[in-house]
Amino acid sequence: MDVFKVLEISFGVIGAGATLLGGLWWVLKNTIVASINELREDLQEIKEQLKDANKVAQDHGERLLRLEVWKHNKFGD
Repeated sequence: MDVFKVLEISFGVIGAGATLLGGLWWVLKNTIVASINELREDLQEIKEQLKDANKVAQDHGERLLRLEVWKHNKFGD
């Protein structure tokens, strides 16, 4: 077999391997980026839900305080 033919085949195999490796890297990178973006969206949703829950808790706390003040004013200690 000719040396140049061996080199041609070797570079062809290396080129195909590099292409496959590049494609695998692209898929892996895009999967990781998509996962990170989905996590960011999930965290934003949780943050909004927490804000809403804190508002409800604060409103509930204010109502309890008004009830205690009313009870104290009406019935004393």
